[in-house]
Amino acid sequence: MKKFFPFLLSLVLLFPLAPAQARVYWVGRNIDMALQFGIHTKQDWRMVRSYGHSLLIVIPDNPQAFARKYNPQNPNAYFKELEKDFGHGFKGFVIAAYAANGTRLIGHADGHLVAHLNAPREMEPVRDFFAQRDNGKWNFAVGEVGSPYTDEDFALRILQRARHYIAYTRRQPLPYGTFHSITERYSQDKPNKAVNCNAFAYSLVRYAGATAVPDLYAQRVMPGIAHLLSRRLFEPPAPRTAKLTVLKKYKTVSYPSAIRRLYAQRAVKRQLKKVCLSADPAAKKLK
Repeated sequence: MKKFFPFLLSLVLLFPLAPAQARVYWVGRNIDMALQFGIHTKQDWRMVRSYGHSLLIVIPDNPQAFARKYNPQNPNAYFKELEKDFGHGFKGFVIAAYAANGTRLIGHADGHLVAHLNAPREMEPVRDFFAQRDNGKWNFAVGEVGSPYTDEDFALRILQRARHYIAYTRRQPLPYGTFHSITERYSQDKPNKAVNCNAFAYSLVRYAGATAVPDLYAQRVMPGIAHLLSRRLFEPPAPRTAKLTVLKKYKTVSYPSAIRRLYAQRAVKRQLKKVCLSADPAAKKLK
């Protein structure tokens, strides 16, 4: 099996993928147990071969055309801000989500699901993926995502929705959860409701318009790989209507209140007139 996997990976990489073709790849890889336990010694460096972490690799077909769509005013911004060199003639960007701000426990049972563009922790496995270096370390599972859109349009739709998610969750963090969904996966009539990297990747490509999504669960245990998160997380925020704040003393008074106030003022004037006339009959009438 170990000898067969590099051969299979070479077929997947070399034939359907060439530097002149655009691809959106969904890659599942091992999760580093040592990092999750807070262990940093080489002796305790362990990998989980059954559980998978999802990441999306996007490689635009025509970088210049994609750069013009990415930023029409400054196309070169794409190459400076986003494009990464994966080696072997492949360039693009990586999108992935992780648990953050939680307890450093296996699976990160708490915390929030935070998305990243070109996270440094993904560069090593991505470069190993394109160099066909596996050696049992990452145990890659890979599938290509298809859509009815042109290459540049689909890549841009994915990028835009990823940034909408990043902006939305920066204001309202999304709670992370995985473990409860592992048991639900094997329970009858219970949907797989994991809120993790796999659910993020699935929701992102679906809301971007993907028509062909690989089911990597046949190769890895990846809870949440078919769970759609809320659509509003991946859409631009609704415009807020401006509200004019008016001080109380400037607020309009309802019609009945205005009439009552006018009668009260006239009553005061009449009373004041009587007082003045009783004190001085020659007093002038009040206007």
